[in-house]
Amino acid sequence: MNMQNIMRSLPLIAGVLGQKYGVKVEVGGSSAYTDGETIHLPSLPAEATDIQLNLVRSYLDHESAHIRHTDFEVLKQKNITPLKKHIWNILEDWRVENELAKRYPGCRQNFNWLIHHTFAKKKYKIDPDPGIQIVNYILLSVRAWDVAAVESNKALVGDSLAKQYLNLLWDINTVLNDAKTHCLSSADCLAYTEEIVKVIENHAKCQEPSKKESNGQATTISSEADTDGESEPNGIPENILEELLSYGESMLPSDMGEDVAKQLKDISSKKTAMIVATESMSQANHLSPSSLSEIQQASNALSSRLQGLLQSRKLKRSMPGRSGKLDPHRLNKVWYSSKVFLRHEENQGLNTHVHILLDCSGSMQGKRIKLASQACYTVAKALSRIDGVKKSVTAFPAKSNGNLPGVFPLLKPNQGMHTMFELTASGGTPLGESLWYVLQQDCMRLESRKLILILSDGEPDLATSVVASIKQGKQLGFEFYGLGIQHGALKQYLPDEYEVINDLNELVPAMFNLLQGKLLQI
Repeated sequence: MNMQNIMRSLPLIAGVLGQKYGVKVEVGGSSAYTDGETIHLPSLPAEATDIQLNLVRSYLDHESAHIRHTDFEVLKQKNITPLKKHIWNILEDWRVENELAKRYPGCRQNFNWLIHHTFAKKKYKIDPDPGIQIVNYILLSVRAWDVAAVESNKALVGDSLAKQYLNLLWDINTVLNDAKTHCLSSADCLAYTEEIVKVIENHAKCQEPSKKESNGQATTISSEADTDGESEPNGIPENILEELLSYGESMLPSDMGEDVAKQLKDISSKKTAMIVATESMSQANHLSPSSLSEIQQASNALSSRLQGLLQSRKLKRSMPGRSGKLDPHRLNKVWYSSKVFLRHEENQGLNTHVHILLDCSGSMQGKRIKLASQACYTVAKALSRIDGVKKSVTAFPAKSNGNLPGVFPLLKPNQGMHTMFELTASGGTPLGESLWYVLQQDCMRLESRKLILILSDGEPDLATSVVASIKQGKQLGFEFYGLGIQHGALKQYLPDEYEVINDLNELVPAMFNLLQGKLLQI
């Protein structure tokens, strides 16, 4: 599997990183956010620019770090003001990112890129509100801990504040220096936040000189602060710090996660963006005894024919070797060759995963859904008898928990065969969205061959998504095959890899035609 192609596909990398970090990721909709359990991404283009790719990677890393390491219970205290929450988030962002990077060192590169992209790539725009400048100074100070290039923008904001808020910045820096070493939990971040807010409260109560005296010498944050030879009046402007303490959430600047979420929303396009179906539930019943009797015969026939073809690959062959059973016919060569033994080997066997995608849309009602369910079970049962072949079965659509189409995993790779394949047909045909789900699930599987078999009867809801998913899958080495259920609509997507069946009797020859050469290819 080509990891480079996987890591450049936005719909796939979302699933891959989600599985890696043990968090749930959904792709679809119009915005990016996290609810504490699931990371929601907007619909994303199948192919990304470098900036888009880095934004998605770093956003997933950032939000995964919060889900894994943040204790949101600490924010349920009654005295958490918007300002405290904002400063706590600055410290907590830095802490959880470093926690995640300890376990997954590759995250550090993504975080550093995002910090540089957000806080160092451009000259920082000075906010006219001194209160917001103070908050931004705290943010830039913390972000400079990991990326030194942020120091220039930190100094820029510090210079703007130095003439009137030097003592305040001095005291804030003292708290931050201690926090850098001792912030080990979400509660610690809140404790240091309380200290910073207490510093602001103390400075709000009294006006102090703008310069900190040390051994009779005035200390400034930047030598460029007074280059014009003039100075602003000493002391803190009246009410500015008191107003900052009472700022509402809407008056404070957005945090880094919110900034990235806005950028991700901007790259989501209805014309080119892809949606990935999400796992959900659906009603499935056991196949009737009469159906199983009919299916059993077809399954045995298909399995026997495929196994007969595969048998030649399992035959042992013998070849000369330096160990094994002594070959008397080679003893005359012992004086110049040590290969007088017979070594038995088996030809390379199968190492294949087949994912069956079953269409249960409304157009499949009646005889079609019965035929599709029987065909799906027959193929899965036949494949389960072949050594070296693993199978999965996923039905679509399923009940959706939100705005995303749902899929229902009927049979997972390590799950034993069962008979709950009788499904009800309803809903649309989100084939493309379901294919993206399958690609997400299987792109990191270790089998050398990955086959996707689509059982469907009609047109998908979004043809562009089907085309994009098949194109992406083929670039990753997936092989696609289609089995039309009384309809040949799949031909336009898989012109050379599809068959059509009208009843169960046609299944065995159709599947044999599709798979006989494919399963034998190594």
